[in-house]
Amino acid sequence: MKFKKLLCLAASLTLILGSIAGCGKKNGDSPQGGDAPQADQGDGAMGRYVETDVPLPGQGEEPLGILWEEGGLSLYTATDASHTSFLRYQYNGQEWSTGTEIPWLADAAERLHLCACYIYGGMDGRLYAMAYPAEDDDTLFYGQYILSSEDGATAVDLTPPSITEKGESRDYILDMTVLKDGSLGIACSSRPGIQFYRDGKQIFETNGISFSSDHQACLTASGETIAVFSEDGKSVDFYNAKDFQNLGNVPVDLDLMEALIAPGNDGVWYLMHSRGLLRISEDGSIVETIMEGSQGLMGSSTADKMNFVAGGQDDFYCLYREYSQNTCHLKYYSYNDSVPAVSSDSLSIYGLRENPVVSQAVYEFQNAHPEVRIEYNFAVGEWEHPSSDDIRTLNAELLNGSGADVLILDSLPVQAYMEKGVLSDISDLKEPLSEKGVLLDVIGNTAQLDGKTYAYPATINVPIRFGSEEGINALESPDALHSYLEQHPDSPLFGRSFHGFSGGTLFHVMYDEILAADGAPDEEKLSRLLEDWMQICENAQTPEFEEALGTEDIPKWGSLGVAFNTGAFYSSDADVFLEEFSGLGSTMIAYTQMDKNGQTPRDLKGYYIPHTIAGVNASSAQQELAREFIETLFSENVQQPNGYNGFPVTEQALEAMADYVETDAAQNITVGSGYEDPLTGEECHLNGVCPSREWVEALITTIKGLRTPFLVESDITNTFLEEAERFYNGEQSAREAAAAICQKVRMYLAE
Repeated sequence: MKFKKLLCLAASLTLILGSIAGCGKKNGDSPQGGDAPQADQGDGAMGRYVETDVPLPGQGEEPLGILWEEGGLSLYTATDASHTSFLRYQYNGQEWSTGTEIPWLADAAERLHLCACYIYGGMDGRLYAMAYPAEDDDTLFYGQYILSSEDGATAVDLTPPSITEKGESRDYILDMTVLKDGSLGIACSSRPGIQFYRDGKQIFETNGISFSSDHQACLTASGETIAVFSEDGKSVDFYNAKDFQNLGNVPVDLDLMEALIAPGNDGVWYLMHSRGLLRISEDGSIVETIMEGSQGLMGSSTADKMNFVAGGQDDFYCLYREYSQNTCHLKYYSYNDSVPAVSSDSLSIYGLRENPVVSQAVYEFQNAHPEVRIEYNFAVGEWEHPSSDDIRTLNAELLNGSGADVLILDSLPVQAYMEKGVLSDISDLKEPLSEKGVLLDVIGNTAQLDGKTYAYPATINVPIRFGSEEGINALESPDALHSYLEQHPDSPLFGRSFHGFSGGTLFHVMYDEILAADGAPDEEKLSRLLEDWMQICENAQTPEFEEALGTEDIPKWGSLGVAFNTGAFYSSDADVFLEEFSGLGSTMIAYTQMDKNGQTPRDLKGYYIPHTIAGVNASSAQQELAREFIETLFSENVQQPNGYNGFPVTEQALEAMADYVETDAAQNITVGSGYEDPLTGEECHLNGVCPSREWVEALITTIKGLRTPFLVESDITNTFLEEAERFYNGEQSAREAAAAICQKVRMYLAE
C-alpha cells in the first residue's frame, strides 16, 4: 500500500521545516499499582528497567498497532500489501495466539475502498481505525478516514464531513482519540491543536503542537482525562473529558515532536522519547526518567516509534518501524531487580547539538557493552542553535583538562583543538576503519595536523549546484560572480530567496577565496561580495518579498542546519540553485526538479561538509573505550543510508543506498514542497520522488571523489551575518560592514 509523507511547515512556505531528574523504578513482579521501590544508587545497588525483544507473529504481515485490552496485549496486522485482510493476535507474556480475522476492516476495504493503516482503542470500548483510500479509487478524498463498527462485521465511516469536503484547504488526520461518549479528538495537518467532534460537528478546540509528518502521536485519553502535547512542544496539557476544562500543564523540557504518550493508573502517564522512558503525573508532582534512552531502541535514530502502551504490571510495550529496512520490532520494558542499577564503567559523550547518528551509535555501543554507563549530553536539541557562550564554556572546560571522553566536534574550533593539544591522536584507527570500508580518502583529511589524525566524520553533507551553465559558473569564485552580474545586471541569480539564506550561502561559497593571510577575510574582497549580494537581493525583489510575508514568517539563517542553501524556492527565473544534500531523503525534491528540467548535478569545488566529527578528549581516562565508540559510529547499523542525517561514509552503506532506491518502500515515498508567492499570487508546488538508481550511482561517484572538507566556525559565520544584516537594512555601508566583520573575526581568532 502506498503512503505519502507530508511536510507541513510554517506559514504558507512549506520549504522549511538536560536530562530530567529522578530515577523512579518499579518492580515488574510487584502487585499492580503503587509506587515502585526506589533503588539505592550506592555501590552494588541492583534493579532497573530493561528492554527485551518480543518476536512478532505472522511472516510478512504489516503491524497496524498494539493495544492493551482485556487485560492483555493485542496486535493488529494487515496480512496483504493492499490492506484488505486483517488479523488480531493476543499475547499472554510468552506466546501469541492464533490470529483471528477482523471482518469489518475487510468490509471497509471491499465496500468503502478504505484500507486501515492504524488501530485505536476508544474510551467507549469500541475499536477504531484510521484508513487511506485504496490506490485505485480516485473518487475519494486523499487523506485519512476514521472507521469503526457497531456489529463487528460492517464498517462505518465516522470521518467528520468538514474534513473530507473537497475545497482549497483540505485536512489530513494525523492522530486521534475517542472519549467515553464517542466524541472524536482529531489532530489535523492544516492547524495546530486538537479539534473535538460529536455527531460530526466540532464542539471544542485546544491549542497544541504543530505537525511535521503524515502521522504524529500527540494526544490520548484515559477515563475522564485527555492528554495533549502543548503548543510549546515541550509540555503536556491535561483536560477534563466531560467539559474540556483545562486541568493544568506539565513541563517535561523535552522536544515531544517524536514522543508517544500512554496512560497509567491514578493520574500517572508515561512518555516514550528518544531520551528515555518518562513518568509524569497530571498535577506535575512527578516528572522523572525511569529508563535512559541509551538503554533501549527508543534512543535509536533508525527506528520510528509507532505505538506505546502501558501494561498491567508497571511494564510497557513499544512497537517500532525501521523504514530503511521495512521491518517492525516489538520491545518489552520491565523492571529487573537482578540487573545492576549502576554500571561498572562509564563513557561520556558531548556535542553542541543533539545528533541522531550519535544516538544510534550509543544504542549499538550500549548493546555491546551493557556493563558501561553511557552519558550522552549536548547543549541544545537537534533543531536548535548553540550560542557563543556554549562554545566558550566548553572551551574553558577542555583547556582545564576536563570534559567528556568523546567529543562531537561539529561547529567547534577543530583546528585550535588540535593545535592546543585538546584532542588525542587517533591515527591508529585508520586500519580498523579501512577494514570497515570507510572512505578514508574522502574523510581522512578532515582533522589532520603534522601528519596525525585527530578526528573522523561519521557522515557528510554534499553541496550540489544545478541550473544554467552560466549560473553554475558564477559560483566558482568572487571574480566569476562579479563578472556574471556585470554581464547580467538584472539577474536574480537564485530567484526567490530570503536575504539571510542567499547571504550566508554566498559567504560560504566564496569563503576560501576571500581570506587574507592572517585567516580573516580580506576587506576589499568582502566589501565587493556584500555589494554583489545586495544587487542579487534587489534583482530578486527580496525586500518586497519578505515585507509581503511578514517578519514572523522569515526563517533565519541556520534554521535548516546547513552551510549552503539558496532558499529552496524553485523559481523559474533562477539561473542556479545550490543545495546542501544531507542524505538520500533530502535529494528527492531537487532530483525531481532536475529531472523535470533535464539538468545535471554538479559538486561545489570538491567540498563535503563533515558531520558527526568524533574525536577523543586527550584528558580522558577512557581512551580505549572512546576509540571503540568512534569505531561504532562506522558500524553497519549506524551508517544508515536513507535518511536526512548525512550521507554514510562506508562503501557498503553507499551500495545499500543504491539498492534501496529500487525497493517498493522507496518508490512509494513522495515529499511535497510548495509555497504561494505573496508578490504574484502564484502557487508553486512540487512533489518529490525517490531518485533513480542511475542518478544515485552518479551521486555516489561524486561523493567518492570529494576531497575538501568545508569547515567554518559558526562564530565566524554569525559575525558575518550580524554585520551583513546591518548593511542590508541600510544601517552601514558595505565597506563599513566588511571592516567590522574583519575586525571581529581577527579578535575571535586571537582568543
